[in-house]
Amino acid sequence: MKYIYLIGGILILLLNPLYGAEFEENNRISNFLKKNNINGTFVLYDVQNETLIGHNETRAFTQYQPASTFKIPNTLIGLSLGVVKDVDTIAYKHNGNKLWNKSWEKDVSLREAMKLSHLPAYQQLAQKIGVVRMQENISKMDYGNKNIGKNLTTFWLRGPLKISAIEQIFF
Repeated sequence: MKYIYLIGGILILLLNPLYGAEFEENNRISNFLKKNNINGTFVLYDVQNETLIGHNETRAFTQYQPASTFKIPNTLIGLSLGVVKDVDTIAYKHNGNKLWNKSWEKDVSLREAMKLSHLPAYQQLAQKIGVVRMQENISKMDYGNKNIGKNLTTFWLRGPLKISAIEQIFF
């Protein structure tokens, strides 16, 4: 039985494009980020050459909260479950309360919510999806550490969900 798990693990590693791609540090990208005092990473996947091109390989493989990048899987899950009909249907109705970002004080579709990085719309979408369905879909997507915890409005902002830049490339 141990051998089955060992063989399965090896197959996953060998068949996963993440582990077959080499990381090439790009001097132009690195110099630009350093010149502008930006501490971060940048990763581009060259599909033709199966190469990762970018800056700061260590950080690229380190998991962080996805923050705004989570709008993509949140949107995909909401649409696939029919929680929202399509990207142009009003997905968030503003309740009239004052918000720190004035552009959020209106009803928006998913298309507009994406453009505005409309946090309340995406928090409401996650609540409509629910903990169970969100966790099931994040697990199916093999998204980062796959751990959403219990708080549907902040798990992608404060944790426990984490994903690396490399994992996002292959998501």
